[in-house]
Amino acid sequence: MDMIPKSFSLSTTTFNFTFTSTIHGILYFLGTKILFYMLNAFPYDTYAQSNWVFLIQYALFEPHLVVRQIVELKTFFHYKSMADAMVDATYYYILAYSSLAISVIMTETSWPWSGEANESDATVKKADTFNNNLIRQLLSGSGPPSQPKMLVKSYIY
Repeated sequence: MDMIPKSFSLSTTTFNFTFTSTIHGILYFLGTKILFYMLNAFPYDTYAQSNWVFLIQYALFEPHLVVRQIVELKTFFHYKSMADAMVDATYYYILAYSSLAISVIMTETSWPWSGEANESDATVKKADTFNNNLIRQLLSGSGPPSQPKMLVKSYIY
């Protein structure tokens, strides 16, 4: 996600312009070879770097009030989880650079089970909650709001 300098509003997400020529080549290769775009998505990092603007429930796939869900400003999609928003942001920036259909797979995702003194949400209990809720989400067969029928695949560590 570091290649995306600004990921909100999701539908206007783009790559860091420094990488434009490289990104075009990579996306062309992936699209013509029918390969996946591999996304390393770490909701904890985004949650912590946002200075706790986002609810912990949003990052952990836990239920929260509809009025507290993230709403994409152009499409009005409601995001129940940060991981779904990260996957959709990836789809949006791929579409900004390529007309080829490229699937996204989360090649890495996790929640830290331990952290520094100022990282009170990096606990075994929250890591377990994240992993269990992620698995439940993946097994539900529903994709992110922009592509609800798209099965999201992931590797968890």
